[in-house]
This record gives sequence, structure tokens and C-alpha cells, in this order.
Amino acid sequence: MANTEFKDGGQELRGLTLILVNEGLITPERAKAAIQEAAQEGTPLVSYLLRKKMVGAREVAVASAAAYGLPLLDLKAVDTTMLPADIASARLIRRHRILPLAQRGNKLFLALADPTNLKGIEEMRFNTGLMPELVLVEDHKLEQAIEQFLPDDTTILAGVTDEELTSLDNIDISDQEGADEGGDGSEDAPVVRYVNKILVDAINREASDIHFEPYEKTYRIRYRLDGLLHNVAEPPINIASRLASRIKVMARLNIAERRIPQDGRVRLQLSKKRH
Repeated sequence: MANTEFKDGGQELRGLTLILVNEGLITPERAKAAIQEAAQEGTPLVSYLLRKKMVGAREVAVASAAAYGLPLLDLKAVDTTMLPADIASARLIRRHRILPLAQRGNKLFLALADPTNLKGIEEMRFNTGLMPELVLVEDHKLEQAIEQFLPDDTTILAGVTDEELTSLDNIDISDQEGADEGGDGSEDAPVVRYVNKILVDAINREASDIHFEPYEKTYRIRYRLDGLLHNVAEPPINIASRLASRIKVMARLNIAERRIPQDGRVRLQLSKKRH
């Protein structure tokens, strides 16, 4: 494979982008645009290419391995039940999409799809106290392995009992309105605590968006993390209107209005120092 620099209009392509161009997987013009756009967004280049689906996950993994001199691993051959469970937090793994594979002495082998994610690699090093040894994997297989390795995200319901969930239908939304205006402590109502859990978890995981998505027979809640949407909970469909009302109350919107868009803002106090 040729590994010469590609110059066009004064701009040079090297490493990963050069390999992708030489393999005919992307045009020089699109490669240069991707570099500029990723830099403007402050997004690692590999993450940008994958998110925009400019190149397939397999092609990016192979090209990245060649560009950065890293080994390439098929995660399908890895038993996720045998991975080290207590080395890194679930929040850190999900946030940076880096999966610990094994510890050997003071070295920690990490599976990742984006070797340009230097922030994530450094945070893994800092939080574990171990020296990272990188192993490249395909992005979609990494996503599957993380979902298998970590506890189900629906654990966000922890603290809301089954009895409380089944009683959500009996909650009077007007009581919750009163609570926001200094009422009689209905902050303990399950629907209130459930929405609070969703919001606090989104903040802790640094989600950029929360999608509350009611359908005819199902309901799902998704976070946008690093540009990708992830399912985090599937509450009962029969509480859809109550969840919507609670969010409207918190954002000081008109609960009765359902036909036109409304703008609102929610202010949460997580602690005395965090708002």
C-alpha cells in the first residue's frame, strides 16, 4: 500500500485519511472536509467519520490499525462475562466508548474504535492508575459488547419500586403542580422521582439531549451521547401523559396545550455547588 502524502491546494493528508483515500474508500476532497468539520465540532476524526457514516466500521478499524500501528481484535471472539468488572465505572465506559479487556501488571488493555479519542484514553489512565494498551475493534461490535458487559440501563429505575410503578396511574398531576409551588411534599411521588432520575442521570453522563418518545403501544427514553442516541429506559405506556405533564410543570409550560410547540427551561439543583 502506498503511504505517500497527498497534497491538494496546500493541504496534506496523512495517516488514517491518507489510507482511506488510497483504498478508494473516500475522496480526497471529502477527507479534507471531514478533517475540518471534525475539528470545528471538537470531535475526534474517527468518531466523526463513523457518525456521518462516511466509511464503514470495518474499513475504519482496518485503516486505523494500519495508521496507528495497533492490533485489531474481533470482539465477537471475546466472552464479555470474563472482562474485568471493577476497573472502570460504567459511566466512564459509556461516555468514552472504551471497554477494558484485561489487566496485566500495571497495564490495562482497552478496546476502542477511535484511537484519536485521546481525552477518553487519558481519563481511563487517570481513573484506573494503569497504563493503557490500545486494541482496535469495529464500532458496532464495540457497542454490542458494552451493552452485554454493563448492567441494563433501565437500572435508572432503581429506587422506584414495582408497586410505585404500578401506582403511577393513580397520581394526580395537579398535586405535583402544587409541589412545585411549595406544596405538601409530593416530591416523593414516583412519577416525580422517576423524571428526576432521568434528568440527573443525563447530566451525570453528559448527554446533550433527552428524547421522550411515546408510541402507540410502547414508550422509550433515549440520551444523545457523543452524537449517538442510546436507549436508557422503557417506562409503561400508560404513564406517557403523566410523564409529559410532569416535564411541562417543571419547564413551566401550559399542560393543557398539546397542539403547538412550547419553549421552556428546567433548573435543577443537584447539590449546593451544582445547578
